[in-house]
Amino acid sequence: MSLLSNGQAGKSGECACSVIYDPLHSGKLAVYKTRDFRQPRYLANDAASEDYVAVSLKRRTDNAFLVDAGMSISEVGYQGWIKKQHSRLAIYVRSYAGDLNLYQQPSAKAKKVAVIQTWINEAVWVLDCSGEWLKIQFSIGAKSYLGWIAPDMQCDNPYTTCN
Repeated sequence: MSLLSNGQAGKSGECACSVIYDPLHSGKLAVYKTRDFRQPRYLANDAASEDYVAVSLKRRTDNAFLVDAGMSISEVGYQGWIKKQHSRLAIYVRSYAGDLNLYQQPSAKAKKVAVIQTWINEAVWVLDCSGEWLKIQFSIGAKSYLGWIAPDMQCDNPYTTCN
């Protein structure tokens, strides 16, 4: 069974999320042909032409994501593996009126670990995925937040904040 936005649990390791490579980062994203991180191919944001790296998360392991990654405009892309650690994968959140719920687990039935009542207008880090849910991390001032966000609160568009 797949993870649905109503909080149903999905098969272990499956993901169905779209994210972006940090649009403010000028480095390269390594997409490896093999699960053992060999034969890297690289993608990089091109801010001058506004061509950004878009990433579709397909599966996850303890240390990697299986992805389809490609450029938003030029459509150059690769399927392969991205290391989770320091991946710089990000997402915008759709909490325009506040009330962003962060959950302990990827389910609307899980315990809420925080309710953010302010709009976050910067991309937040993506740490993990489960079904259509994303585990994110971000800071507001000196306070750090970590939790899962529902699919309807995710925005993978590097050009707008989906409002």
